[in-house]
Amino acid sequence: MRPSHKKISLSLALLAALCTGTLAAQAQQRPDRGGPPPGQEDRQQMDAPQKRGEKLIERLARRLGLSSDQEKKLKDYAESRVKPLRKETMRLHREAGRATLTGDSGKADALHQQFLAKEAQLFRAQQDLGKELRGMLTAEQKQRLEEMSKKMDERMERGGPEGDEQE
Repeated sequence: MRPSHKKISLSLALLAALCTGTLAAQAQQRPDRGGPPPGQEDRQQMDAPQKRGEKLIERLARRLGLSSDQEKKLKDYAESRVKPLRKETMRLHREAGRATLTGDSGKADALHQQFLAKEAQLFRAQQDLGKELRGMLTAEQKQRLEEMSKKMDERMERGGPEGDEQE
């Protein structure tokens, strides 16, 4: 693979991961800081990665100029392939954490191994999502994607996604 394709593939994998919420950690909100009411924190945190993923696809659609058909195909793929794996990965992660807190190290280790296996499946699905995206793009859209990837690389070299265009 040529270096530019490696960068695009890596950037797409990162975008896909952000799309599904696996890379971005949700900071725990507190009611005294404008967070959700007590008892609703878990539900809101569970929904947050999916909402970030939906917003990312919408942002990609705008920035790349995707047609409604392209956007629908991307959303359908994420919904059918990525979302179920993300949900199962998150469930296993929570269960492993609970087992660790209760001191059941045998169960925690087993759940952690299941989590790692499911996370690998999720990563492959995210890579496939990136391939699906690249396969449906026009030449002009591919150029826009490459420009977006370069900008993201520059931001990441500065220490993170700060400076991202606000829309």
